[in-house]
Amino acid sequence: RTIQGTGATLLLDETENLRGGKDDRTDLENLLRNGFSKDGMVIRSKETKNKEFTPELFSVYSPKGFGHINGFDNVLDDRCIKTKLVRTTNKKIADSEPDEKEDQLIYKTRESLCRLFLDYGDEIYGLIPEAKSLIKEISGREMKLWLPIITMALFYQNYGVEGLIDKITAKMLLTSEDKKISDLEDNTDFKILQILEQTATIPTTSKQLYGLIN
Repeated sequence: RTIQGTGATLLLDETENLRGGKDDRTDLENLLRNGFSKDGMVIRSKETKNKEFTPELFSVYSPKGFGHINGFDNVLDDRCIKTKLVRTTNKKIADSEPDEKEDQLIYKTRESLCRLFLDYGDEIYGLIPEAKSLIKEISGREMKLWLPIITMALFYQNYGVEGLIDKITAKMLLTSEDKKISDLEDNTDFKILQILEQTATIPTTSKQLYGLIN
């Protein structure tokens, strides 16, 4: 309800417990898996005046960010843009604490972004076809994830932020290639091939092969 009513950005830390699986169908997982797409919805039952319950659809599309050390559910992971962070060696940064002045800056930035879309919404929407032409290398779900980012980068670059498209496109291609490699390594046939290459003697039964893979 909060996401539908406000479009709030959802930030979650320590999300290692989002493991997925057949029995993993909690409210949070459904919200996150569906919320990467502008068409993403979840259903909730609403009590009527007659004490009956009717299903009601809620939009769960909004920006979301997860922080975690170990990996989580593959289904959810496939709907994310991954960025690896390294612990800083800069003591000034490591020992810093939030400053009250930053709160004022956050609110000021949020207000300016709201005004930005009121003033330039049509122009930004008109950049979508050009943004699509810049990312022909990807398609499907990856296209949905990157298109809004590339569109906004194109808008800012048109207003003087130099080199933004090149930087983001480089990140996009790197992330896409990492995903392809990850998908390949998760493939059973690929695992079997790896096992056969690393084994001195070829297993003669499926039981031996499964034992090596495990």
